[in-house]
Amino acid sequence: MLLEVLAEDSRSAARGCAVFGASSIAAAHEVLNNNRIEAALVDLGLPDGDGIRLIADIKRREPSCEVLVITVFADKERVL
Repeated sequence: MLLEVLAEDSRSAARGCAVFGASSIAAAHEVLNNNRIEAALVDLGLPDGDGIRLIADIKRREPSCEVLVITVFADKERVL
């Protein structure tokens, strides 16, 4: 549900820009394979892998892409 809200809000705020949503690493790679990405919001806890690895993949393919991490953890030890 959060993905849908963020994507819709991003579309409203960035009129004229393409906004893609991906709920998994596999879906994100599909987007990366078919589009030039200028900015990415990445969750660290994706159902099929680690968001840190996804960030590395994004930066390797699109070095100028701006990346913002957005994630939720239940424990204080993971707060950065």
